Amino acid sequence: MLPLAAILLGNDYVKRGTFTKFFRHMDMNRISGKRYRERMIEATFMWLSKYNLDTAITRILITLPEPSRRSTLDLIEDNINSYIKTSAEILTSLRFPRDYITFVKTLHLSRSFKFHGDISVLKCTKQAYEEEEDEIRMEEDYDVCEVMSTINESLPQNKAIDNLPEWFVNEYHLGKFPSYFIDLIVHRLYICRIQIENDDYPSSSVTSLKIVSVIFGFLKSAIKGEVRYMRYVIRDQNRIVIRELQCIETVNCCKLPSLTNLRKIPLSLRREILNETLGINDADGIKELPPEWRLYFGCIKYWIREQEPFVFHKSNVYAICIGMIFHIIDSKIGLYRRTDTLEKRKGQVIEAIKQKRANDYQPYYTTN
Repeated sequence: MLPLAAILLGNDYVKRGTFTKFFRHMDMNRISGKRYRERMIEATFMWLSKYNLDTAITRILITLPEPSRRSTLDLIEDNINSYIKTSAEILTSLRFPRDYITFVKTLHLSRSFKFHGDISVLKCTKQAYEEEEDEIRMEEDYDVCEVMSTINESLPQNKAIDNLPEWFVNEYHLGKFPSYFIDLIVHRLYICRIQIENDDYPSSSVTSLKIVSVIFGFLKSAIKGEVRYMRYVIRDQNRIVIRELQCIETVNCCKLPSLTNLRKIPLSLRREILNETLGINDADGIKELPPEWRLYFGCIKYWIREQEPFVFHKSNVYAICIGMIFHIIDSKIGLYRRTDTLEKRKGQVIEAIKQKRANDYQPYYTTN
């Protein structure tokens, strides 16, 4: 039931508002003293506790208009299967016994969910007819189905994990790599981050596509067969679209090393790949900067060059520089954004610094 709860409450593959009509039937007034989102989560789990999976799905579907039931059911089935077929190797980092992990792997091989009801005989609830009907946007349903189709056509996750080098798997389990790395390997799919933006301008995620294509160039070496393209989900004005992106296989006329050999290449070659990706060269004068500042300014130069449309705003550069300074400070003392929290954790240190400054203070004037 947990996968169904995640689907109802929203995940990366379920468009917000898909189950609006379902939640209209849920009585959340009995849950008080909490924010709406918290009440929705509590009400969802209370409601799911009353049914088994097939019954719960049936009761969800009868709240939806008939034309959208089939696509919604496909969405639910695909999402549930993507959850229950998650690789059992993640249990290794949680220190589960090897024999239990082997058992879970065997169980997953024969585990697949399929709804056993007949949606053609379902009747829409009376309340659903009385509610004001929302406009059904077929192109949005198509976008969601296309994303799920991309996932269904992808590699079996266990097979993809088996092709990865051990060092990569270990560091991924330790949280040293972002989760979208596995999406790129297994699904050949990248979902751009949701950001607050002006719909009249292209998505700011366009700026990062060159970097993503280089990352995919490294990761695709774990995929058997000829793979040169991936898909990414991005905003186009006020719509969500799916587009293809070709991976970068060569940098500065040199073929990118495989994921297996990535740790073996010399530091000079790694720096060359990074500089070429960001467009850094000797003429930029970045080598004159302190070593710990060079990557920041390399990223600023890359961002100014790659953004669409190309517009240079000093305020944007100022914002990046301030962000850089914050990052340097955070790396020294930790992440603090509230004065009271900083004073609570570092109060003694702050007072010691103030006292030292007071003791060392020597005025440049004299009083008669």
